[in-house]
Amino acid sequence: MWRKLHTNGLHTRTKVPPATGQTTDRSASTRAGYVDTNLKKNVSIVLINIELSGRVHQLHLHEAIRKVGSSIRDSLIYTEQLSRSLVGFLDSGRDPNYPVRWTGDTPLISALEEHKMEVVELLLRRDADPNLANAKGFTPLHVLCKHGRWLEEFFKIVDDIGLTVQVDPRDKLGRTPLQCAVACLCTHTVDVLLDRGADLSKFVFPTAAYLGKRKYRPYAGDKFNEAFSIPIIVASLEKRGYEFSRSDALTIMKYFARRKLFAMPTDVVHPWYKNATIRENLSLCDLIQLRSKEALQLVTFEDFVSLRRWSGYWSISLGDRETCAANLCENLSRGFLRRWALEPFMELIHYRLPILCCEMIIDDLSNEDLLNICQAAAAAMRTKRKPNGKKCSDEFNDYC
Repeated sequence: MWRKLHTNGLHTRTKVPPATGQTTDRSASTRAGYVDTNLKKNVSIVLINIELSGRVHQLHLHEAIRKVGSSIRDSLIYTEQLSRSLVGFLDSGRDPNYPVRWTGDTPLISALEEHKMEVVELLLRRDADPNLANAKGFTPLHVLCKHGRWLEEFFKIVDDIGLTVQVDPRDKLGRTPLQCAVACLCTHTVDVLLDRGADLSKFVFPTAAYLGKRKYRPYAGDKFNEAFSIPIIVASLEKRGYEFSRSDALTIMKYFARRKLFAMPTDVVHPWYKNATIRENLSLCDLIQLRSKEALQLVTFEDFVSLRRWSGYWSISLGDRETCAANLCENLSRGFLRRWALEPFMELIHYRLPILCCEMIIDDLSNEDLLNICQAAAAAMRTKRKPNGKKCSDEFNDYC
């Protein structure tokens, strides 16, 4: 069995000889004993490395963190021994913030990347700094927002200990945790950050290239996530005082188009819409037929989760689910997109119609039509020049 070890920042490999009398028979009758023996060897290797002094000792803290609850977590003895070793290591006065040389990850960031919240609490209670960033400028909050999980639990731990966490740190690209949460479409994470005092005065809505970029997608292949998430995030930001711009609205429209979340013209209502219950006395069919403002007041992201738990959900074809997601997105985002398409429409017709007539025309257009209007207005703005020959201002360049 080959074992990878860290020595002074370098990877080395050492061969661990099999225990005396151990066989390599992987049959069902001997597999349990084989695994138990290897678990003991793995524990001894980690413990020996934890006992070492100097830098090697520090680097193996990250190795030990990655192993807590890993693929061999079936052994409770292994996890308990490893946890005790970590406790002893930290209680001996060692630095709980020692970073990995090549990434700058602190032990706390390593534990969060591995979703090891028991280790996170262990580190925080032994003086780990919740604000230290890695080489990319990612703080623990950036990592939590990237994954979209455990943020509320993290804040409960730091509050219980009495630590102070910076809510608006910026990474090397200037992105705050709130921007990461919005880009990753994490509705609950956005609300938690806003409740903790995230600064909206300096918030910049993610660009079209960044919006929806998420390394870990718990609902991959299912567009209900986007259909629910973006309208709810938009409503949440507006409720807290964020003022959207034309460029923000156009970014959202382009994202819907890229993800094919514009509903096709159809009057067909699938029978399963009436059977899919969002909550008591509210079916999916009822929700789709509501006006945008009323629908957003009634639903939360938890309703999306409950819809996925509906017993008949996964028996529906992917095509029908995507059609439903598009109809739902069309409805939930309708009010926001209509509001931002009105002014560009009036610009395109050079204000020749009164605003009431323009509103009536906009009401009969689909969300995809609204995107085309905004793009046409953006193209017209790009060609517009000031009298001195310069292009439109930076504010309009963002929109263009």
